[in-house]
Amino acid sequence: MAVNTIPLPEAEIWQANWIESESLANDPSKIRSFLIPIADLQQVIDEMGVANARGVLGITPEGEYKFMLVGVNSAGHTMVNPLLGQHVYDLTQPCPPVCGTGPLSGRKPEESL
Repeated sequence: MAVNTIPLPEAEIWQANWIESESLANDPSKIRSFLIPIADLQQVIDEMGVANARGVLGITPEGEYKFMLVGVNSAGHTMVNPLLGQHVYDLTQPCPPVCGTGPLSGRKPEESL
């Protein structure tokens, strides 16, 4: 049985609140979601000593929105040491422009495909 889940309608409300928040309402280019490759998730899971993962938001000097993923040990410490195979994973497919379809894709209902 899945843990730490919420019903889809509640998730849709949370996402709508984010999209309609003051910081996003006047700028349709602001990020609404990120597409995360399973391979990146698996690499974090496979790192030695990982108990959790942390998602980190960032903006490159060129203004591109980024979602990064790092492993976290059981003491809550971020694990980044490339010599030990612990990396920062750059998840680079923000919506917009890479929006899907269906619930929680990040696309506003009135936006066309």
